[in-house]
Amino acid sequence: MEVDEAQLNAILEKEHQILLESSGKKHYHFIHLFYTWKFTSYTLVIAFSFMVTSIVNYGLLFNMEKVSGSIFWNSAYIGILRYIINLSAGLLDYNIKWVGRKVMHLATFLPIIACTTFIVFVNMTGETYELAAYSRIAILGVCAVISQIYITNGVVSNELFPTSIRNLSYAFSQLTSRLGVVISPQLFYLADIWTPLPYFTMSHS
Repeated sequence: MEVDEAQLNAILEKEHQILLESSGKKHYHFIHLFYTWKFTSYTLVIAFSFMVTSIVNYGLLFNMEKVSGSIFWNSAYIGILRYIINLSAGLLDYNIKWVGRKVMHLATFLPIIACTTFIVFVNMTGETYELAAYSRIAILGVCAVISQIYITNGVVSNELFPTSIRNLSYAFSQLTSRLGVVISPQLFYLADIWTPLPYFTMSHS
């Protein structure tokens, strides 16, 4: 098979030109996320939000066997509720102008605080058996609603930073999110100190 030498040279020349152009561009690193106080505050707030969200989310998911009812049905309910909540949030954001990132974040955050506070109350009163069904609803509600915080944080991360460091911002946030996943299984060891303490920590984080 014969190779067209002129065509091959043209391709190589084009690749060489692309390489020269890319080598002249400025490269950005994680340190650029902290170049200004504004970027630093954005980075730390979003990263902390991702980490706390992962601690609460995976802390509950990793301890799903302690929730009353079938673990399989509970997982199915969480999946169904997440679809409904996320689709509803998307429709509201698209059709209602005043429903923006802040409103969506607040509307997601308040039910999580309310549900985890309720579980703390249940554990403090010692009526875990009598109120098991309500505790189950509260925990499943938190697991379902919390997915919206991941979405909102991701959108905000992309909107706040310029294109050149946008991917770096999201990557750093995902790093702290994974750190939250590592911490989350240890959260329920706090129950050895005080039974409601894991949920108390969630409600105040």
